[in-house]
Amino acid sequence: MARNEAVWEHAVRRPKVVWRRAAAGEASYTAIHARPVATSAEGVQAVAAGRATCHVDAGYDPSTGNATYWAVLLGPNGVFKAAANGKLPGCFTPLMAEALACKEVLSWLKDRNENEVDILTDCLVLRNAVHAVTTPNLSYVGIVIEQCRIAISSFIYCSLSFVPRALNLHAHTLASLTYDQDHSMY
Repeated sequence: MARNEAVWEHAVRRPKVVWRRAAAGEASYTAIHARPVATSAEGVQAVAAGRATCHVDAGYDPSTGNATYWAVLLGPNGVFKAAANGKLPGCFTPLMAEALACKEVLSWLKDRNENEVDILTDCLVLRNAVHAVTTPNLSYVGIVIEQCRIAISSFIYCSLSFVPRALNLHAHTLASLTYDQDHSMY
């Protein structure tokens, strides 16, 4: 920050000010990464025990427009149950890829007769958009998000919660590996 101010704003700060800013930044970083993950005040929700959980993620390559998804379904005890992946057509943005991934996974879970499930995503924007009570958004992404809401309401119990990428790493890593596949896998 001090370097950018010197280059772009022609302002050189005193070393004491730079040191205080650096110490404050370090303290903020440590506070964020040291606290528990499941605090609902930030949109992160704790998952209830006794239900299946499904980790979902999408991969998006902006240079080609290619998008993929991966879902890992874990049983109530946290043991692997199933997985699904595939390519997503017609994605223009990372949010659209995340929304289409959610929609695909909801359909896959319904086909598997998983009627009670907690879905975990590392896309807070998607989670907030699905839970938002707003007027209809008729954009491409808005239509897919509305389809996700309808699909979620067809389950006996289905929640869409945010988890940090560190807790969704297996789905994130596998989604990025799906680019080399020709067909969806279940």
